[in-house]
Amino acid sequence: MFRKAHVTGESAAIAGEEEETGNEAPIMLDDDNCGQASSKKTGKRKHVEKDFFSAYNNALNTIVSRHTDGSSCSKGDEVPTMKEFLGMVRDCGVLEGTAIMYTAGKLAMNKDQREVFAAFATTEGRLDWLQRTHDEMNKWMMVTMIVSTN
Repeated sequence: MFRKAHVTGESAAIAGEEEETGNEAPIMLDDDNCGQASSKKTGKRKHVEKDFFSAYNNALNTIVSRHTDGSSCSKGDEVPTMKEFLGMVRDCGVLEGTAIMYTAGKLAMNKDQREVFAAFATTEGRLDWLQRTHDEMNKWMMVTMIVSTN
């Protein structure tokens, strides 16, 4: 790639952060016109490299800004954490140590279930959904137990 190029600490630079002082000597490569680099070719190479690194930095900044802009969500779009979810269940009047709290704990492990629960506007709506989900889960558990004993 570099062929027989020799780079010293004095001539090394971080890509895209080169400072042009006007007294740099070009690095000679074997394929440069018989050992002599024309200033036209070297100037063109620097211009292409500068354009490349400028475009690269712009693209990188765009990606980073899109990531940070896209990751922020409004308060209404947030999914509650498991701890917040169980706090909301307690706010509905469900006591710890009950079967419905056990069901709520199982539901808390699923992000989609927490999102649905949080979407209800009232504690009554949340409690109703939780009770129906609890009943549905227990119904399937009873059916499974009956089928497995036969």
